Amino acid sequence: MSPESATDESIKAVLDSIRERIKGPYPAVKAFQTDLVGYGHIDFQWLWNWPETVDVARSTFNQAAKFMDEYPDFRFTMSSSHLYKAVEENHPELFKKIQEKVKNGQWEIVGGRTTEADTNLISPESHARQFLYGQAYFQSKLGKQAVVGFEPDTFGHTLQMPQILKLGGCSYYYFCRTGVGLPLFWWQSPDGSKVLSFCDEAAGGWYGGDLRNNQLGRLFTYAKKTDRKEMLWMYGV
Repeated sequence: MSPESATDESIKAVLDSIRERIKGPYPAVKAFQTDLVGYGHIDFQWLWNWPETVDVARSTFNQAAKFMDEYPDFRFTMSSSHLYKAVEENHPELFKKIQEKVKNGQWEIVGGRTTEADTNLISPESHARQFLYGQAYFQSKLGKQAVVGFEPDTFGHTLQMPQILKLGGCSYYYFCRTGVGLPLFWWQSPDGSKVLSFCDEAAGGWYGGDLRNNQLGRLFTYAKKTDRKEMLWMYGV
């Protein structure tokens, strides 16, 4: 088509043809599925004091709830029962919204602990109480317990983590900071307890990552390593 012969109708026909060709994913990608999981990483007192922690939790939780109102398909994931407790005590109306979102399935509880913590330095008693208090709070205030252990920023993973998770009510484990080994595997501790574990770093991702087209290559690498075509993508700030 030359510029001289172009008409509104002919241009529209070409654009419609292009849209039809690019509107769907490439055939090779159609066989894969990515599960997008929104998450807000909040360190309790990393370079700030406790009041700022409470305010960051308020603003993060409030924005997530707004997204859920605006986009019913939006999902958000959050750990650390003590952050929920801080919002409950300081922003009770927002906490009521969170309870509603958890009940209708838009808001997912993970972790089962009072906080995301180092798993090598703390004592066995600390591990036990983290889950005891965390899961008890979730059950009491939100009507359910976490089933996914969640330690994205932990600098160390104790050998007994599967046993600790199972005793704490969790059958799955999400984590980072372990290098580039297997992204998906059954982790078994010396006592025989095992949990299905996903290492985001080994899968080419990160807990605070963003979503870009050039990340699609991760799907194919992940499939080669695990023989699975469904992949978890954590994103957020």
